[in-house]
Amino acid sequence: MHDQAIYGVKPEGRLKVTYTEETFNFPDGEEYKLQTPHYEITDWYAENIAPEDLRISVRIPLRHVGMGQMMALDLDELKRLAAKSNYPEYGISGRLNYITERGIKQIGVSGNKAQHADLTVELGFSSDLGVTNDRYPEEVCQGQSQMMGFANYGIQVSTQDMEDVDLYMQTLGVPARRNVTNETVKKGEEMFYKAKCQLCHTPTLHTRPRGTVLLNGTQLPWLGSQTIHPYSDYLLHDMGPGLDDGYPSGLAAGCEWRTTPLWGIGLQEVVNGHTYFLHDGRARNLTEAIMWHDGEGAASRILFSRMSKEERSALLTFIESL
Repeated sequence: MHDQAIYGVKPEGRLKVTYTEETFNFPDGEEYKLQTPHYEITDWYAENIAPEDLRISVRIPLRHVGMGQMMALDLDELKRLAAKSNYPEYGISGRLNYITERGIKQIGVSGNKAQHADLTVELGFSSDLGVTNDRYPEEVCQGQSQMMGFANYGIQVSTQDMEDVDLYMQTLGVPARRNVTNETVKKGEEMFYKAKCQLCHTPTLHTRPRGTVLLNGTQLPWLGSQTIHPYSDYLLHDMGPGLDDGYPSGLAAGCEWRTTPLWGIGLQEVVNGHTYFLHDGRARNLTEAIMWHDGEGAASRILFSRMSKEERSALLTFIESL
């Protein structure tokens, strides 16, 4: 939804967000809170479409580190992970999202639901910026009544320019880990494994030998044959009804989400200025993010909650070191 517009044109609408908050306690008595967001569209432009009939799924931007390594992932390794990612004792069974882009059925790796096989540079220009390109030549407001009489300016950005953006995004480095010799961090890593977080947040993966390819076919071979530590299996997991947005993407149901890569997460507050997590930012810190885990993530949530306050704090310190 576009809540801004050029002069003389009415925006599509506004998003109103309210929250309800509940207070809970860990078994040892420590308190934590969870807030549930409620979304409503106001000032909706189209009288013939009722706002309550719209499907709403809210997103906050993903961290843009290690994007090139993600695009160069060894897909055979992901297939093997999906084949063995079945831990019935913990209720975990990850799967790949297969999507069709550019007329080709592919494995999705990017996006909250692994609903894209590339970095969606062209989609970003079109949907986020309203800039037409070869892949999306129509204005995002095409056919809307408030745009009648405005000119169609044709293709507004070249594929070469978009490839430059693709290159920039794919070569953004992953920040080095910090405090790796700190005793609390080491203890937290033990707790990470004790909570079985690694069953989905896979520490180590590899990139395919030839690296990746940009929009115009430019090869990036130096991204190939790397051992990487994204702390993600890039698979879909059912995260329970509390995180179900009711919006399917490819094979992903509303309750299914791609395991979020954890590399760089400890610098999010420094880089982005906030500590909001999960797809819609409802979690205000890492504790809340963990305690929202349900479905296939329930086992880790329960094991985390049963730890002592010191152990939980150490686990969070370890995640912040990534």
